[in-house]
Amino acid sequence: MRSVILAVLLASIGIPSVAKGQSFPDRPIRLVVPFAVGGTLDVIGRPIAEAFQGIIGQPLVFEHRAGANGTIAADFVAKARPDGYTLLFAVSGPVTVAPSLMAALPYDPQRDLVPVSYLVNMPNALFAAGNTVGQDLAGVLAAGRAQPGRISFGYPGPGSQGHLAMTLLSQATGTDWLGVSYRGASQALNDMVAGTVALTFTTYATTRGLMADGRIRPIAVASNRRTAAMPDVPTFAELGYPNVQVPLWVGVMAPRGTPDAVVNGLHETLIAAVTSPPVRQLMDSLGADVTAQGPAPFGEMIREDFVRWAEVIRRGNIRAD
Repeated sequence: MRSVILAVLLASIGIPSVAKGQSFPDRPIRLVVPFAVGGTLDVIGRPIAEAFQGIIGQPLVFEHRAGANGTIAADFVAKARPDGYTLLFAVSGPVTVAPSLMAALPYDPQRDLVPVSYLVNMPNALFAAGNTVGQDLAGVLAAGRAQPGRISFGYPGPGSQGHLAMTLLSQATGTDWLGVSYRGASQALNDMVAGTVALTFTTYATTRGLMADGRIRPIAVASNRRTAAMPDVPTFAELGYPNVQVPLWVGVMAPRGTPDAVVNGLHETLIAAVTSPPVRQLMDSLGADVTAQGPAPFGEMIREDFVRWAEVIRRGNIRAD
């Protein structure tokens, strides 16, 4: 009787019964995170996971598999059993950037992964350490032009959003910077606070605790509009560089072959979680826009993103280490 009641409740919110006498999910679901603990994905993902469990009755368990710009995690999910119990917390790195960055990618994102839900979108911004370089974008660019190839910026690996954002800035302004690669954004921020590197591109979600005492300063937002989290910080578009736009999109993908009913059920539950009032309120405070889109529009966005980054990588002659 309990399994019948559970199946009816799950069906009412879009989660299908995958076999007679068995409802999906009947055990925890793993959400494979492609980067180290403590980054933006943790900040925005944990509350979504909590809301998800409250709706579905099963935990969404984070499993961090960092390395190779997220491709280790994506490859793991691409080769996982397509039953809905192993999902990828997807961002651009392993999905739309890696195919242009790596010559021998062990999976094909468009063939081996299917979109489930496009959850949120948040802009990256350029941050400077303490009193280093300039006080605004004009000052930063002046310093860069005066010392080409000498002012350092930290980024979480080749082809990461931080790396591509600085490449875009270099292409738009004719400047040259000294790149320092890290395993994650949190490590780059630690070295910024210590004074080892001067600049980085990252999100407000990972820097809000460091801005209060002036250890790092926002310079400009890589978007076409300002973010509510930092309303006084101008955008690159406002400052004359409209092509410097680097949104962090976050979604969930599953191995190809996952039944459509399972994909659609997961999508309905994820959207209910991310649009729940507490989660939406938190996303607003982090400057994240809740997109809440399904498999078809998410897939179209992924295809467009792939084309955009392929051109940036080609022009920047970027290669994975």
